[in-house]
Amino acid sequence: MTPASLVPRSSGRLAAMLTLCGTGCSFLLPVLFFYSRALSDVAATLIGCLFLLYSAVQKDWLWTRKDWLRPAALFCALCLISSVYVGLREAWVQALCLPRLFLLAAALESWILVSATRRKMLATILFVLAFWLMGQCWKQYLTGTNLLGYPPADDGALTGPFMKPRAGFTLLMLFFPALMPVVLHAFHTRRLSAWAGGAVLLVLSVTTMVLIGQRMSNVLLLFGLTLTALMVRRFRVPFVLIMVVVGA
Repeated sequence: MTPASLVPRSSGRLAAMLTLCGTGCSFLLPVLFFYSRALSDVAATLIGCLFLLYSAVQKDWLWTRKDWLRPAALFCALCLISSVYVGLREAWVQALCLPRLFLLAAALESWILVSATRRKMLATILFVLAFWLMGQCWKQYLTGTNLLGYPPADDGALTGPFMKPRAGFTLLMLFFPALMPVVLHAFHTRRLSAWAGGAVLLVLSVTTMVLIGQRMSNVLLLFGLTLTALMVRRFRVPFVLIMVVVGA
């Protein structure tokens, strides 16, 4: 076997190892977001670095031609210029690190989540986390404490599985990628049981957000539901009904 024939095989093994590591970090990332922002930031940065290495090994840079990358690069450049103009060191350091978030998005779109199996796995993880958060909010609402023994915040906002009042924003981030696809899929079926299940899930999640008691999260959720109703015709009637429930 010639050395030339060994190169593709070794690069293929390296690419497979990089994909395995990137997939593991991607599945772990939502869990880290719950309890450690520092570790989640490390995992997100690691995914971006692995993606760059994978692209170099595979010699595949087609993802750099994505239409959304140009406005993203322009946005990062504007953030850096404005931060340097302000003169705050913390500002321009954060601006220098900003591209890692867009690199993470590119890695998920063009590498990790290309496989339908991985997409379903990640969707399952997000769905379980959303239900874990809502369950902890309801336990705190009904019993006065979450599983860790912490009561609601001083202003009455539910903290869910957290010690601090950040359950509203976290549920907002999980609502549309984890819960809404299930709801919309249920509303697009003709089975009454599926439609009823989707309606119950929608009412439960929106009611949980209202009970959490953080106003900005509620406003942003309402804005997202409004956009969904404008884009998805079958969601318009449930949207009107859910607004009645929220008002009640």
